[in-house]
Amino acid sequence: MRLLTAVCLFCMLLIGGCSRLLAPAVHDKAQSFEHRCSPPAIHRNVSITALQNPVGESGAVTAELPTPDTYSARAIAAARAIEALPILKDIDRLEQQGDSQAVPLLKAREKLIGRILLAMEEVSSLSAEIECESDRADQIADRLQDEHSSRTKYETLGAIVVAGVAAIASGGAILAGATVAEAAAVIAGGSMAAGLGSLPLFAESHQEFAHPRNLLREVWEGPKTSTLFPPSVWRYLSRQPKAELDGSNYRAELIESWRQEGRLGEPGSAVEHKRIPLLFGDGGVYELQDLRARSAMLGLLSSTVQKMHQDLEMLIRQVLIQEALAE
Repeated sequence: MRLLTAVCLFCMLLIGGCSRLLAPAVHDKAQSFEHRCSPPAIHRNVSITALQNPVGESGAVTAELPTPDTYSARAIAAARAIEALPILKDIDRLEQQGDSQAVPLLKAREKLIGRILLAMEEVSSLSAEIECESDRADQIADRLQDEHSSRTKYETLGAIVVAGVAAIASGGAILAGATVAEAAAVIAGGSMAAGLGSLPLFAESHQEFAHPRNLLREVWEGPKTSTLFPPSVWRYLSRQPKAELDGSNYRAELIESWRQEGRLGEPGSAVEHKRIPLLFGDGGVYELQDLRARSAMLGLLSSTVQKMHQDLEMLIRQVLIQEALAE
């Protein structure tokens, strides 16, 4: 019995409890946030048409402009996002005036294409940042997963050792004719082995994870002016498409998708009360499933942003088609 007790104590010390807070990979607090995901220090949040509209506003000047019938609804939505509807209107007017306006028409098309290309680069830059943030979450999640696998291995090994020692103690008690000691060894050993074997079901590892530049928070809170998203992308996400989403917008659809996929937990549950301030704040102590949820939410945000790239491609294609037809 003394041997069994000693082995059990050794296994418990080896395992070290059911929960563990891992130290961050970077110990310098000043460097705890991964700055490599941040975009270049340029005025990306300054609208091209900042002299016409406040930065980040939805562009009320362009919202009521008539739209040419030669462009699709998605192309028009993309043009509205980059505040290019006045240029489309100018192109339509110049095309109707014939060859006498060839030079102004060329300049208007160049201006439009340049703005489209810049917006495409803004989408690509934002997508790169989102993917980088998703990779950060995945890296920490993988670390916690490795820690959990390692703990499971040691706990399983401890259960095997305890069961083996219990069997030896039981056999020794039988040989000595001590039936009470045999029963005690079997009960104690079986209980310890069962306890050690079930520990992986409850063991949790945690780690501090900071994200002060939180793109998910902007989507969740929906400010009128975004400080993290390029103005064109924020207009695209926040404006109400004319023919899609039953009067909603891409930002609202994104939040609804997060809820439907269970990334925030069941409504009103303890998981939801924990994850909302964690995911949409500056960071905190994350468990494995919290990190997986954050990564999946960022992935969905990235795919939604990429829709704008598709619509911009459609717009520039239709501009080039109209140019070819006018020649």
